[in-house]
Amino acid sequence: MSTSNILLTLSIFGVAWPLAIYPIILRWLSKTPPRSGTIPDGARVVIIPCHNEEQVISKKILDIAAKLRKDRDRIIVVDDGSNDKTVSITQTAASQTAVQINALVFPRQGKHKSITAALDTVREPIVIITDANSVLKNNAIIELVKPFQDSRVGVVRGNYIAKPQRECGLGSIAAKYQHIERGRFLAESERSMLNVSGGTLQAFRRELFPKNERLTMTEDWDMTLSICEQGFTTAYADMATSEKYVSDRPKDLLLQNVRLVYGTIQTTFKHILRPALWRNKRLLLAFVGGKSAQVMTTLWLTLLMATLLQQALQGSFVASLFLITIASIGIIALLAVIIDWKGQRHYTGTMRTIEYLFLIQLSSLFAWVLFILRRGRNWRGWTPLQSIRN
Repeated sequence: MSTSNILLTLSIFGVAWPLAIYPIILRWLSKTPPRSGTIPDGARVVIIPCHNEEQVISKKILDIAAKLRKDRDRIIVVDDGSNDKTVSITQTAASQTAVQINALVFPRQGKHKSITAALDTVREPIVIITDANSVLKNNAIIELVKPFQDSRVGVVRGNYIAKPQRECGLGSIAAKYQHIERGRFLAESERSMLNVSGGTLQAFRRELFPKNERLTMTEDWDMTLSICEQGFTTAYADMATSEKYVSDRPKDLLLQNVRLVYGTIQTTFKHILRPALWRNKRLLLAFVGGKSAQVMTTLWLTLLMATLLQQALQGSFVASLFLITIASIGIIALLAVIIDWKGQRHYTGTMRTIEYLFLIQLSSLFAWVLFILRRGRNWRGWTPLQSIRN
């Protein structure tokens, strides 16, 4: 087999692995029965990271406070350099409830660094983190801590429901994608393989946080992996529901996904060589079949296009046909993004899905370029590659 055919086979496998092959393997694995026990009755702290959230922070604080025990739990609002009235509104809301509320104010440094700083002040055994602009269902907190009755559980992921602003917008496609992800999370949780928590609603055992460990830009996945590498599992609390509106603007989707993919690449490089990850075979399988594999899709697609181009130049009719088809879809998607970006038209149906997938791959490509140019550094200088070198 020629080198070109080997690369073509590898690229096709790389694209198919997270989309089809890993989900099939996941369903074949046996489920792990949960252990019964007592729900931890210790104090709980809810951390709410925020930046310029004056429109929602008061409602968020009062809503969370109504779900907590007034004499035992507390709320920490972590302000990451807001330049609006977030801090003053937080102080006003604190005076309207009996639950203890603390505000930590930092200069703009990024969500992951602000959360790290907040964790240094926490002593409660159960730590809950939730986004300021998400809405929790009435029983979300109770359902979120229930899985901790199993002593093997170190992290709990809540059920994130993405709410589109319009039924035919990009947000509707993102919501459908989140619904598909929910099925994978449930399957991984049932097999003690889940290693991804979500920033909209998640809970941790405080004593399991690694000391003096700097977090990547996907701090939730980074913390979860570190806890799973200690031998604990991540549970999926399907009834602990949080809702959050998803933007329809291509620019918002692009920028959000660039940060997400960049942090995912950081976390992948930070953990991939850790012996504790390789000792847990199921955790390793989920690691290489989940987020780390998804961000590699862009590279596999690039390799696929390059290989098809090479074979087309050598006279292969089939390669030329596939290349023309893929390139045509890409051009159509790019035109759709440009038109939608300018707000001239909002597509529906298949065209909207193509536009969404194109934006995801485009933002992933941007993230990889940034990662290579910045050598894996956070926006302010730290690189998880140091953990490999050291």
